[in-house]
Amino acid sequence: LIKRPFERTKVILDLEFNNVPKSNAKRLKLKNEIIEIGAVKVDNEYNVLDRFRLMVKPEYNDVVDKKIFKLTSIQNKDVREACVLCSALEQFEYWLGTEPIKVYTWSGSDLLQIKKECDRKEISTLLLDESHTKWVDIQRIFDILTDSSQKTSLKNAIYFCGIDLKGQEHDAFYDAIHTAEIAKYIKSGEVSRIKRQNDSLICREPLKSWGGIPLEQRRKLEELLKVMSDKQESGFDCCEDSENSYNVGRESKIVIKDDIHDNNMTC
Repeated sequence: LIKRPFERTKVILDLEFNNVPKSNAKRLKLKNEIIEIGAVKVDNEYNVLDRFRLMVKPEYNDVVDKKIFKLTSIQNKDVREACVLCSALEQFEYWLGTEPIKVYTWSGSDLLQIKKECDRKEISTLLLDESHTKWVDIQRIFDILTDSSQKTSLKNAIYFCGIDLKGQEHDAFYDAIHTAEIAKYIKSGEVSRIKRQNDSLICREPLKSWGGIPLEQRRKLEELLKVMSDKQESGFDCCEDSENSYNVGRESKIVIKDDIHDNNMTC
């Protein structure tokens, strides 16, 4: 009998932060605090199965910074009566369930923030348990596939893929949904197809490819996926409303047995 690889619950996560006042930041060794958690559970095709949204009360700043308000539209009233991070993570873990998970984020900043803030506030969470939680940086995969020399913003990736923008930009809940949509585009091969189409407009020459992915990008991707495989000892790889929603607070396919592609590349 062939033993099937262990399957984890897939979760797309996005966080929004508030600034810690400079007078406290140096002493606390913490520049930001989480003020919103947005997440979706997805299936192997990155279709949304369940949703989560929760506002979080900052503990080192009584108000939402003006710049953060302009960016996210999160107001003081949105977080004033919210729960603090310790309680928020307990609710989030309850929604996640007891099965081991794989968490996908756009960039590694969310994982880094959870590490720093939980360390400073002495919070224990399964999100930082390497045997329970694996982390995958979708932005890194996207940048490899598009051969980007810079880190692509979520907004530009949405534009690149031609995804219809839902909700407001820098809303953790909708950013998680958009990240899931990008993951779906990566798995389907559309990201690489668009990249090849754009390249052909410039060089007018067909790209040598295998499985729909340019060979050089494929090699880079295979190396990355080896790092991100569940076989690694390390758990950190980065790095429409439904009845199942949990809502608290404000209203080119490749044959690689791993995880976003599935002809089969998965991440």
